[in-house]
Amino acid sequence: MPGNYISRDIIDKIKQIDLLEYKLKYEPYDLIRCGSSFSLKSHDSLKISNGKWCWHSRGIGGRSALDYLIKVKGMSFLDAAKYLINCELNCPTVNESSHELFSSGEQKRFVLPEKNVNNNRAINYLLSRKIFRSVIDFFIGKGMIYEDAKHHNIVFVGYDRAGCAVHASIRSTGNKRLIYDIEGSDKRYAFSYSAGKEKTVHVFEGAIDALSYITLMELFKKNWKDGNYLSLDGVSGADFSDKNNIKIPKSLEKYLEIHPDIREIILHLDNDFAGQKASEKIKIILQKDYKVVNAVLLEGKDVNEFLIRIFEKIQKKNQELLQKN
Repeated sequence: MPGNYISRDIIDKIKQIDLLEYKLKYEPYDLIRCGSSFSLKSHDSLKISNGKWCWHSRGIGGRSALDYLIKVKGMSFLDAAKYLINCELNCPTVNESSHELFSSGEQKRFVLPEKNVNNNRAINYLLSRKIFRSVIDFFIGKGMIYEDAKHHNIVFVGYDRAGCAVHASIRSTGNKRLIYDIEGSDKRYAFSYSAGKEKTVHVFEGAIDALSYITLMELFKKNWKDGNYLSLDGVSGADFSDKNNIKIPKSLEKYLEIHPDIREIILHLDNDFAGQKASEKIKIILQKDYKVVNAVLLEGKDVNEFLIRIFEKIQKKNQELLQKN
């Protein structure tokens, strides 16, 4: 292919390469399966379905990989065409195993556990943690909480901007304390709820703490549905060891990227060394651009324990009033 000349036959052939075929061949790590369609880790509002792609946040789309390289990657037509030709010369066939999307190797394919026919055990467990039934039902209705069929654990689901489930954390409902993430979960999209009406986000280590805070809001007749709530899925995603390269948790970093209107961050992390150290470092990193508040618990190791103690005090007060009467 001398100079900048590309024959019409070759141009016609590379125009037939759709985006899904291109991604499966050369960038399978960037794909996330979402039912019968796909989204991208690099651009989570870009969806691929039925031979077409649409980048919803930018309002652009197309069919071919050539369109994608020009409109999304910013390449010129000639550079994009040369790039695809070079790719095809070096990798002329699609690896069939890539259609399984991360079924083996370092990156695992993300698949939600099968739903149980009801959510009874999940509901009863959350009620035992003093979370209001109205709060539980709200998030079940949103598809953010359910009970898995095999083990009857609680599944807390995180969604990307395209509305695809890409993260799930598991909490056992039995006597053993079991907490883990489903393989292939994207840590950038842990459990969160955002109404988009306020410029404050409340941040928690786990989903149950977020639900506990929302229950407290409802207990004291506050309108929580207009607020924003984010679970970090733990603080392990933060890296404070290298002073020259400190990183905040991936879920918080992505949340702030997606929600540029946020101006205030209220941290409700655990009342232990790890939680308070994380709060301190997050505040140092973000205080230049945001108002960061560390809402230290008055008592209890986490927000859920604080909620339980509040209910214990209410119960004790009610008993005292009954005895007086």
